[in-house]
Amino acid sequence: MPMSDEELEQMFRSADPVAHRTLPDPPPFRPRARFRRRFVIPVVAALAIGGATAAGTTWIVGDGEGHSFDSTTVSCMAAHGRGDAVVGFNPVTDDPLEQCAEAWEGMLDEPVPAELTACVGWNGSGDSVHVWPGSGPEVCVDHESDPWAGPTPEQLDFGQFRLDLESRLPSGECLPRAEIEGLLSRLLAENQLEGWTVHIVDSPNEAVSEDCMELAHYLEDDREVWIQAL
Repeated sequence: MPMSDEELEQMFRSADPVAHRTLPDPPPFRPRARFRRRFVIPVVAALAIGGATAAGTTWIVGDGEGHSFDSTTVSCMAAHGRGDAVVGFNPVTDDPLEQCAEAWEGMLDEPVPAELTACVGWNGSGDSVHVWPGSGPEVCVDHESDPWAGPTPEQLDFGQFRLDLESRLPSGECLPRAEIEGLLSRLLAENQLEGWTVHIVDSPNEAVSEDCMELAHYLEDDREVWIQAL
């Protein structure tokens, strides 16, 4: 007798080797990822395209254009960080390299280098001229400073003011307050130094007389001249 459809299905199920095993659920459907092509422009190239320059320093010393804010002193820097010496300076009469060369052996206790370079600042900061052993702008870059571009016109005027004052009021001499203030005002005007002011250093001694006043110091960046009782 032929088998019915139900009997045939039952026979096949009984012969199935995995009929009594629990099969894992199929993994969820995940759409195929679509990739977009990305164009990466190097930073240097991007800066060039944008009109900026990737080269150059990342520090600002002095006025950022190679000029110092202090034209009254120069720092002479020994090789390999073995010390420094500060010498007086006037851009009207002095050259920073010559000033340091003359003081090098006596103040730094080492032979004068064959070549010297004047820079502004040191380690990415500072407002005065520093003279280092070596030659060329790379000397300044090595010390995170800028090559010195020389004095500004105002610094030359200020230098002449200092010379005029020294000729009229030598070091160690004094004048009554009214006279020294009048002298300073005239010399500032004669040398076209506009915006400069004269100040008096406070004295802890109330009995100090203003009959004998002398030059104390300058704050060049603030355009200030300070006097004090002698």
